Amino acid sequence: LTGGASQIPGIDNIASKILGQQVRLGRPMRIHRLPQAYSGPSCAGLVGLSLFAAHPQDEWWDFSPRSKSFGGKSVSRAFRWLRDNW
Repeated sequence: LTGGASQIPGIDNIASKILGQQVRLGRPMRIHRLPQAYSGPSCAGLVGLSLFAAHPQDEWWDFSPRSKSFGGKSVSRAFRWLRDNW
């Protein structure tokens, strides 16, 4: 759980019951020079999105899957659409 609402007392137990599995509070970890004020769950989403924007992972889409190994043309088209639109 992240965000300000994740700090509501008992929200982790409620979320665990609703989701039917264990949950935990997300916190930014191992971020060099991150001010203490931004190290809690309320800022985890913001810090994560900021890091993602600062270091885009273009290499995720720099590949050409072999259609035969993924089951045919439809999968190849799906990868092409993802590469072209993201």
